[in-house]
Amino acid sequence: MAEAPIRPHAERDILLDILAVQRQSLIASCHGLGEEQARATPTASSLSLGGLVKHAAFGEQNWISLAFTFWAPGPRPQGGGAEAFEKSFQLGEDETLAGAVASLRLAGQLTEAYFRAIPAEAYEKSLPMPAHPWLSVFQSELSPRWILAHLVDEHSRHAGHADIIRESLDGAKAYPLWRAALGLPPE
Repeated sequence: MAEAPIRPHAERDILLDILAVQRQSLIASCHGLGEEQARATPTASSLSLGGLVKHAAFGEQNWISLAFTFWAPGPRPQGGGAEAFEKSFQLGEDETLAGAVASLRLAGQLTEAYFRAIPAEAYEKSLPMPAHPWLSVFQSELSPRWILAHLVDEHSRHAGHADIIRESLDGAKAYPLWRAALGLPPE
């Protein structure tokens, strides 16, 4: 399995590396699946692999949008509300697994660009969060550093869900899927 590179870098670089690995884990869990399998819910949960990938993209895009606007002038985002959050867990009839994967990859590119560009002094600076129902479960002030750590936490949780769902679908396990998704020979 490809793992986060071990380098003597700043915390921000380490967290970005770990986040990239978790994002790739979500994508690898879908390797070789058709649309029907991507929508299947083979466990006690209502989660599907396609829905998890879509949700991870939705969440990452929203957090980065929020983070960016807090350290830039202009209006604050509203997050899409509870309905958009709930819909983010399911592929719509007009959506595809490939589209969800592309959205997650794009979210990753935006995350990398944002966190590599933000000045060090802004990375740890906490600012008040807007009044919004889904933000009320978090502390009242957040920093880009906190948001990046939260994204690692969320993607890791969902990558674990994805491993269980994929194994329930067809018995495929994470490490062989990783290798296949990266075009590497089986171990």
